[in-house]
Amino acid sequence: MMVTADYPPVNINQASAPQIAVALKGLGIKTATAIVAYRKANGSSKTAYSLMSVKGVGRRTLVKNEGVIALE
Repeated sequence: MMVTADYPPVNINQASAPQIAVALKGLGIKTATAIVAYRKANGSSKTAYSLMSVKGVGRRTLVKNEGVIALE
């Protein structure tokens, strides 16, 4: 799990949709906006895997962004 300088960790429980879209590989603004909406409706994520409840986020997306997704 290596974080590169190109992709600093992003706190998915606090970041804005544009911040999420820039930080996470394979996600656009539409999916990032859905992540923020999901967070507002369901509260903070306890695990990165909870993002798979958001349409457009699957296991491959999480694997690609391992080490970039922060929860706090």
